[in-house]
Amino acid sequence: MLAMASYNRGESGVRRVLHQIASEPGGFKKERRDFWHLYRLKKLPEETREYVPKVLAAAIVSMNAQKYGLAGTKEEND
Repeated sequence: MLAMASYNRGESGVRRVLHQIASEPGGFKKERRDFWHLYRLKKLPEETREYVPKVLAAAIVSMNAQKYGLAGTKEEND
């Protein structure tokens, strides 16, 4: 998910935030170095915080199109 955030924000922007958190007193543990931790801390711009969940939601819906009442599937359209 950090890769998706980097796509939206730019690799250097996300890297800068990670370095900023690491340099703060207490820093953060390696296992917490993930998108959702940055999301909760609101360290990324709102656009990026919203982008990643939207991409995840689109992937979930597209993988379950019939469940969500969307017309047709890839196989039906071929």
